[in-house]
Amino acid sequence: MSETTANVDHLRHAIAQADGRQLADMPGFAGSAIMRGLAFCAGLAFFVTSVGLWAFTAPDASVMLIKLGASIAFLGGAAIFLLVAIAPHDFYRLEFDRARQELRVLERDECGRFFVQGTQSLAEVAELRFERGALKAWNEDGAIVMSVPMRARHAKAILRGVLAG
Repeated sequence: MSETTANVDHLRHAIAQADGRQLADMPGFAGSAIMRGLAFCAGLAFFVTSVGLWAFTAPDASVMLIKLGASIAFLGGAAIFLLVAIAPHDFYRLEFDRARQELRVLERDECGRFFVQGTQSLAEVAELRFERGALKAWNEDGAIVMSVPMRARHAKAILRGVLAG
């Protein structure tokens, strides 16, 4: 069996592994999922509170004004919590450049924009595998040359791109 065939078989096996992963199997994302769930619950509670303030009648206009301010504050809090719950929490991105046959590691800065942190040529990669919430690449000597934390579905997309390219 040629080296190319072995690499293709290995990539197909890595895709199958990434496809079978569950969110609970990845310890790096378990805390994030819990925090996102809590943020969603808090956002929902703030929204219900902002609407629920209007279920009770107010004795005069000054109380109505206070209720309006509190309702707007709770609605703003709900928006913030819900945005945190649905925002992408991936700080790293991995892209495959077919023309150059290289993997690019992108990192998110404090403004949310991605910049190139490093590149890795596929010719120097002997093994590419998704394990424990990260896509890892090894060289011929068995040393890890790249480890990028990511979700299983993103790793599967990268592995399919490498396999197709």
